[in-house]
Amino acid sequence: MTYIIEKQDTITTSKINNPVLILNVDYSPLGICIAKRAIVLIFSNKAETVIHSNKSINTINSTYSIPSVIKTLNYIKRPYGKKISRLGIFARDNFTCQYCGNTKKTLTIDHIIPKSRNGSHSWNNVAAACMDCNHKKAGRTPSEANMTLKKKPNIPNLNIHILKYSNKTQNSWNQFLYK
Repeated sequence: MTYIIEKQDTITTSKINNPVLILNVDYSPLGICIAKRAIVLIFSNKAETVIHSNKSINTINSTYSIPSVIKTLNYIKRPYGKKISRLGIFARDNFTCQYCGNTKKTLTIDHIIPKSRNGSHSWNNVAAACMDCNHKKAGRTPSEANMTLKKKPNIPNLNIHILKYSNKTQNSWNQFLYK
């Protein structure tokens, strides 16, 4: 596809770099891509537009609306919860210490059942903790340290928390992201 950028028009290549939300067949969010990739998916019959943005691009022959949300035509199986990361844990726990509730202190990762006691490094066994609480708990379990978790750790829907903290979200996406 060839893009034409005319001087008298306000079309710029930045429009094809606009973020587009990708949904699975069941309307669950898969991720974000740029408009150029979304258009390629649509023209290769791998996706369809769910919501158009108010922007368009011109080709030699036609004008096309840039999508804001697209949906795949085939189900994409995603391995949710496989990859654990520091930012992912902090985002899941809303950047809050899971013991004292403090949001101002520097956070660390706490293993609820310590690794020294064969605790795993998994979504269900890690929580965000401030340095003070992590040092207070030390190599003990929360009950041994007389500490209580604010909420039980779980495997998050990775797409939701990544998109939640992305600065590229658009209002038209809210109905799909925050069901």
